[in-house]
Amino acid sequence: MAFAICVKRKNDNSKKCLVIIIGSSPKLVGKEKSHEFWAMELQGLGDLLGIKRPWVVRSTEVHHPTNVLDIYIDFEPGTLFPCPCCNEPSPVYDSRPKRVRHLDVFEYRTYLTIKTPRIKCERDGVKVVHYDP
Repeated sequence: MAFAICVKRKNDNSKKCLVIIIGSSPKLVGKEKSHEFWAMELQGLGDLLGIKRPWVVRSTEVHHPTNVLDIYIDFEPGTLFPCPCCNEPSPVYDSRPKRVRHLDVFEYRTYLTIKTPRIKCERDGVKVVHYDP
């Protein structure tokens, strides 16, 4: 699965293309005349979306017949999240997936499925941790 973003430079009419290849290592994958093609792995996709630790992109699914791209975001095991009431670091109690619509990636409707944790704060009890990508 690959996506390409190409930018044409005004001063010399050359193009530079970024190719996002799901499940591949980032590397220069080709150069043809004035085109450079760069590949980006899943972590690079997370960087492109602005996802920072402890959040990570776990997987993606592309549904070609419906032009849908699903990106699955998880948190690192053992993460302590701040309580939304008192800001005290607290362990994860449980989690549920939350699906939100994101900006389109080319002609693909893009959805983020975020593993949304609830924490158990000693002072405030069980609370939902909110994450806005």
